[in-house]
Amino acid sequence: LFDPATRALVDMPSDHTPPWYRQFLRQPAGPDSSPGSATLTYFQPGQIDLTVEALRPAILILSENPDLGWQATIDCQPTAWYRVNFNRRGLVVPAGQHQVRFLHRPLSIKRGAVISSITALILTLMICLNGRMTLRPRSLDQLTAGGA
Repeated sequence: LFDPATRALVDMPSDHTPPWYRQFLRQPAGPDSSPGSATLTYFQPGQIDLTVEALRPAILILSENPDLGWQATIDCQPTAWYRVNFNRRGLVVPAGQHQVRFLHRPLSIKRGAVISSITALILTLMICLNGRMTLRPRSLDQLTAGGA
């Protein structure tokens, strides 16, 4: 039987070669084989911080949806995270005490910021050019005398 407290089903991209999983293959699973503990230190929409004390290499699983906009770090170093147990996020934590952070930085926000900035620049240029053209009105005599 599948017990999510002692087993993890990790979904990996097909082009990913995962040598990290070998360290978990021969470890005993049982009630007295705790891999360590995790303490939630900060939780807000878009950021989750944890202090992890791993007695051995372990997979930390958060009961959060695996949206692609999440980025993970362990001790301020970027690390990969995986979809675990179908609809959760998880990452491999080495033995020892570590600070784990998940930040939500979806690509759609970055794209939206770039598009909005470009649009604002174009609108500003259009307003400036339009203002420059209307600041120099010509009289009817100037138009007929100059042939324009």
